[in-house]
Order: sequence, then structure tokens, then C-alpha cells
Amino acid sequence: VKAVFALEGAQLPGGLVVEKRDIGGYPSCGMPLSEKELGIGEKADEVLLLPANFKAGDDPLPYLGLDDWIYELYITPNRPDLLGVIGIALDLKAVCGGELRLPSFEVEENEEVGLPDFEIVDYEACPRFTLRRIRGIQVGESPDWLRWRLYLIGQRPLNNVVDVSNYVLFETGHPTHIYDAAKIEGNLVIRRSLKGEKILTLDGVERQLPEGVPVIADSGGPQAIAGIIGGEHSAVSEGTREVLVESAYFRPELVRMWSQKLGIRTESSQRFERGADPGFPPDASARVAQLLLKLAGGVAGPVKDDFSELPRPSRVFLRKDYPSRLLGVDIPEEKTHDILAGLGFKVEDRGEAFYVEVPTRRRDISIEADLVEEVGRIYGYGNIPGKVESSGEFLGKKPRDLRHRVREIVSRLGFQEVQSLEFVSEREIKAFSAEDIAVRIMNPLTEQFSCVRPLLMMGLLNVVSINQRRGVRDVRIFQVGKEFRYRGSEELPEEREVLCAVASGRLEKNWLEKERELDFYDVKGLLTRLLEELGCGYDIEESDLPYLDYGAAVTVNGKRCGWIGRLKEEIAELYDLKFPLYVLEVEIASLEPCEKGPVEIPRYPPVKRDISVLMDEEVPYRELERLIRKASSSLLVEIRVIDVYRGKPLPEGKKSITVGLLYQHMERTLQDEEVDGEVEKIVEILAKEGYIIRGYEGGVRRS
Repeated sequence: VKAVFALEGAQLPGGLVVEKRDIGGYPSCGMPLSEKELGIGEKADEVLLLPANFKAGDDPLPYLGLDDWIYELYITPNRPDLLGVIGIALDLKAVCGGELRLPSFEVEENEEVGLPDFEIVDYEACPRFTLRRIRGIQVGESPDWLRWRLYLIGQRPLNNVVDVSNYVLFETGHPTHIYDAAKIEGNLVIRRSLKGEKILTLDGVERQLPEGVPVIADSGGPQAIAGIIGGEHSAVSEGTREVLVESAYFRPELVRMWSQKLGIRTESSQRFERGADPGFPPDASARVAQLLLKLAGGVAGPVKDDFSELPRPSRVFLRKDYPSRLLGVDIPEEKTHDILAGLGFKVEDRGEAFYVEVPTRRRDISIEADLVEEVGRIYGYGNIPGKVESSGEFLGKKPRDLRHRVREIVSRLGFQEVQSLEFVSEREIKAFSAEDIAVRIMNPLTEQFSCVRPLLMMGLLNVVSINQRRGVRDVRIFQVGKEFRYRGSEELPEEREVLCAVASGRLEKNWLEKERELDFYDVKGLLTRLLEELGCGYDIEESDLPYLDYGAAVTVNGKRCGWIGRLKEEIAELYDLKFPLYVLEVEIASLEPCEKGPVEIPRYPPVKRDISVLMDEEVPYRELERLIRKASSSLLVEIRVIDVYRGKPLPEGKKSITVGLLYQHMERTLQDEEVDGEVEKIVEILAKEGYIIRGYEGGVRRS
């Protein structure tokens, strides 16, 4: 009898160090080992014996399969093809070359066993399903090599039938499931669960399924949750003599959604939710049948394969010079061809380009740049030489990124930048009457995050609401971010990058004015200051929007690109906002044509004048500004609203707007008489239009 023996000082996988001991008065300088002590199995009550022809003193590790390296690989979510040994081997072959010996996917079939019958009711959940019957098997313990391999990758061996299914999962990356055929009542049906249905799953938990879960069921009820976990009722046991082998392709997004909702995470769900290979189920079935016949005996019948329209292989044109141009290193055409062919792609030479057919297991490859990434990955990014680029002729400071400039200006004007979530609720979508443009998520985490925002304002209103609930009344926030709008099932959503700013509360007291509530003109001042600093020609005109009490449209360089106004009360109530809220939004792309050249610093001082104008409440400020500009010369460089007053002693329906006027000449100092003449022209034209200059003699103030 020959066994694995550990000498004194040997350290075992569990951390135990073998020490010299006295046993029954005799010294013991070591110990024979069991599978459990070697870390390759669960058997702890018997010594692991070696073959009779094994030489004493030889290293047993090669025989046990332990003379190997363990690699820990992080597989990114876009590469489910690497969740099996064969997928990793294909990549290694492309890098290292050599011969790749893949297992056979051929199996001897007996037509007399017959085709099993099943029906796919829901092709959306299960686009492809295969089933094969195997008769006359003998369930028992798996051979050592199979048990040890499974144990070393963290799987608990059960019996030869279940172990084969698990082995093929890790070998090919494709999950399969095996039913005890004698326990199946009638035929299998792939459908959605009905209200009140229950299933006892293989983890020993009885689950009441919500309505709509994809299941594989017989006439007695669900026997498996599709792509996630099997049921205990139809599980293989020692008495099993006939089995049904399932190999399928389940819709990734549905597997992920129900795996999360049910709280079940398995090796199977991990692979299906990332996107298994829709073309592989027949091969996975054949591999399982092949190993079952070898290890459990029996006779295999033919496979029944039912499918709807499956994802087709991607076909991509790759210009031969494109990898070299994109990667910055000269890669020969032959090298590009060999790399892609080595990865299992079908490559056809079509003159100036390669026509590449991508296998269905590579769902991450869809465009030309994806192929270049594959070429660069296998070629080796370390083989691409670094280059020091010449800075060329210095032409002065380059203009900063527009987004950065917008953020800088708005921050300087007293607003704080925030980042809000891109997800919003269906309730918010309805409140903004945005049902037609909302982009809805197929498998939302919660109802609160069921859509992607069509208006950036929605996220900011949630931020304001949180601040107000915590006692922060005075809020000035902004964000530069994207809005997403539905354009039909055949097109990708429209993405617009916008600036959105929100303000509420009071303006702090300063030496110029008392503390007061923030109003429309304060937020408008932010917008005009931004546009002027960017050098944009703009216009702001009164306009109606469904979510504003009153507002104005913003036009930049002749193109409407934003809006500004006060939020409607019913919208504010949705977010539990207690104070008037003012919002502005402007599309970033519309600001790009604005180019502000160098501005000469004035050498001569400006002259300021203020006028207070009494006007009807319904007349917008822009009309007053239009008349002032019409009456003025080029000496007027700035108009701004200083104050808006309503109430006693003004007549009802009237308001008083105090406007600040700034005059300046670039080549000389202006005289008071010259500026007063400019103001007289303004007063004259305003009087003709019916406006009243309050206390005219003292209504024009020198600043």
C-alpha cells in the first residue's frame, strides 16, 4: 500500500504544520494524508492511496494535479466569454501562439431514445432552448480527477451527473441544467410564472415567485428559475436512471433583473446576465452528454433545438491602415490579420480593408475601433514606443475648454456646483408632461429610478429639496450635465449637454441694499453676465413653458437654446419646496460659436446714471431695455436692473424699475454735460411711449 506522506515540518493547505509526536510510546516523524488534509476533497476518514506502481519517495503533486500555478483573473463585465477555461485559452493562444487542443463536441446519439418534447411560450425571455434525453445512467461518485478539479476551484463535488454539469460550466463558460426525467410531469414549458406559484430551489429555500418570472415548468409547476437556479423537486438523486439535459440562451437583462429582485446570485446567473453565447447551447449539450456517457454510462438521444431570431455575428470593416493610425505604431497588415484570426475571428481580405466576422461569443465587438483595441491588446501596449511631441510654435494661451469656462463663470457669480443623479421617477416625468420624450429603463432598481432624466432641472430640484428639509433656505446651485430624450425605438436617445442653475431664498444685506427675496431679475442677471463674458450675442423674450409660472426664452446668435423663469407651484409641491424657485437652462453647444477676442482695458473712467421708470405691470423689462438702447449711442456700454418695486404708494397694476446706465469712451474722458444729453434722449423717447420717469428732476441720479 502506498500513500501520500507528510514529513516533520511540512505545512499542509489548512495551515497545519506536521510535528514529531509520540503515539502509543512510539515516535512519529510524519503522517499519511487524506483528501481533506491535502485540500483536494472532503474525505477526511481515510488515507489517500496511490497506484501500486508509484515509486516510493517520488513527488505525488504531479499525480494529484497540484504541481501548477493558480492565477487570479479579474474579468470585466463586457467579457463573459472569459468566464470559462476555453475562452481564456483562446486569448492566451493569440498572445503566446502554439497549438490549442479543444475538447470534442461530438457525441454518439441513438435515435431510438427519441426527442424530448417541450414548448417555448415566451421567446422574449428564452430565445433558444435545447433538450436531450439520456437513458440508463448510473449515478455515483465522480472519478478523482473530476472531484479534485472541482474542489480546487471552490466547487463541492456531489455526484458524477451534477459534477459533469458544473465541470462543463467552468470549462466552456456556458451553464447547463440536468433534470431527473422520471420526476417531470408531462412536457417542459418555458413561460412566465403565475401569481402565487412556489418553487423549492436547490439551495433549500422555498420561494413564492412574483408574477412574470421566466421559469421552466411542467404540468405540476416551476422546475427551475430560467438561467438562475434549478428546483429541488426534479433534482438528480442516487436513484436517477434517466435525465434531461437542458442547454439554453436566456435574455441577459431579464436574468439580471430577476436575479436581483429574488436575491439569488449563482454561477449560472452571473454568466447569463452578462450575455452567454447564443450559438453555443448545442455544443454545451453535446459536451455534457459526452462526459455523462463516459462517467455514468447510458445512451444519449438526439438534441431538440428550438429558437427564434438570435443575435447575429457582427460584421465589421477594418481599414488596413487604421490600427497603425489609431495606435501610433506601424503594425503590418499580416500581423493584424494573424491577431484577429488567432482570436477566432473570420477575416477576409478585401483590398484596402479586412471584412471581419466576429463570433457570437464576443458581444463586446461591434465597431472598427473595437477591432483596433483587440489588435493593440494582443500586439502589446508595452511594445508601442513612447514619443515626445514637439510643442511647435507658441501662439499664445489656448482657449480653455468651454465647459470649464462656464463652470468658472457661474461659480464666480456665487453658485455652487453639484452632481445629481441621472435617474428620475415616472411620477416626475408625468409632472413635467414629459411622457413622450422619457427614456425608460427596462430593469430599474426601484420605481424611483425608472427613467433617465429628460431635464437636468429634475435632479437639481431633488438637491434643493434635500437642502430645504435640512433647514438651508438660501440655495444657489448649478450643474453642467446631460439630458436624455427618446427619439423612437429605431434610434438612440438624443443627448444634450446643458447648464442648469437653480436659486431660491434671500439676497444678503450689503452696503448698497437691504436684505430681500431673490427674484427673476437676479437669475436673469446671472444668465446675461455669463453670455456677455463668453461674447455671445443674445436675446431674451417672454415665453410660456408648461412647468413655469412665467418665463422667457433665450436666443443666442439667432438660435433658441434655453429658458429662464419661476417654477410652477404644483411642480414645487412635488418636491416639497416651500419657497419660490427660479431656474435657468442653456444648451452648452449653442455657446461654442461665441468667440470673445482680446478686450482692451479702458484707460478712461466710466460715468454712471440711474433712472427710475414707472410702467404697467404686464410690460416686460426687455421692452424698456429695447427703448433705452434705441435712444442711446455707442457710449452706453452697460444696462442693468438695480431694483424692482411694487406696492404703496404706487398705483395698483404698476411697478417701478430702477435701471443703472454705464457710459464710457475708449479714447477720452466723458463730460457730465455729454452724458446728461444721452440721458435726456432716453427720457424723451420713454415719455413718448407713455412711461413715467419718477421725480424726473431728481429721478436721474449721478453715481
